[in-house]
Amino acid sequence: MFEREKHATAAEANLQYADIVSKHKNPNDDLEDIFADKVRKQISAGDAEKREMQSAIREHEKLVATLDNCERCFDSAKLDKQLLVSLGDKIYLSLPWYMGLQSGHCILTTLQHAPCCTQLDEDAWEEMSNFRKALTRMFAARRQDVIFYEIANKLHRRPHLSVHCIPIPASQGEMAPFYFKKAIEESEQEWCINKQLVSLRQKSLRAAIPKGLPYVWVHFGMDSGFAHVIEDEDRFPANFAQEILGGMLELNPNAWRKPRKEANPIGKVKSFAENWKKFDCTQN
Repeated sequence: MFEREKHATAAEANLQYADIVSKHKNPNDDLEDIFADKVRKQISAGDAEKREMQSAIREHEKLVATLDNCERCFDSAKLDKQLLVSLGDKIYLSLPWYMGLQSGHCILTTLQHAPCCTQLDEDAWEEMSNFRKALTRMFAARRQDVIFYEIANKLHRRPHLSVHCIPIPASQGEMAPFYFKKAIEESEQEWCINKQLVSLRQKSLRAAIPKGLPYVWVHFGMDSGFAHVIEDEDRFPANFAQEILGGMLELNPNAWRKPRKEANPIGKVKSFAENWKKFDCTQN
């Protein structure tokens, strides 16, 4: 009986001890756990910082490669400077290397690399507007209206913005807004879920389109225009504006699908510059 009581007492004592230990752990154990957890966090933080640094380096290398290969950056060796017409502080006017959609087809862009107009600073945007006003006046003197358009798509690829300026006969200028609106509304379901064509008659592009979003922008002289966010960038046609203009003006599709190199670019630039001279906004 004594032995049974002794064993029972020992078993109970072991259970009591285990219960006490479970309730009162060694403080050193807690310290070890805290230390180990801290080390793990430091290692994780270090790994995260290293990954961020590597990502930043990769992004920088991509940007450098983009700038080196850009054909529009003013300091780039790949810019064809013989096509330049007028040089502002932040914006320059040039002619395309190919035969344009119309005689007088020209391009506005920035000296420094910028992906789209919604990401320009205030000074660059104001200068862009001054160039557009001057071009509108120049073509109006020749009894022509003008259409400006920008396709700001796939901005993650860091494109260099280009605003195309296309003069059209004044007789067709009045119908151009209706033509573009109809074409956009009929095709938007292919590259956009939400119908969100924005009128720019009483607001600017930069107020209508949130910064960072891809978009298509078309403006008719300085009076009115439209902007539309591009939701499905892969399905948006690269020659969207050219297709609409080509249909409106009954042009040969090869003019934009298979553009031909300009045979006499220097002569073309000189002729354009002569007309531009009286309206040059950089000389004021």
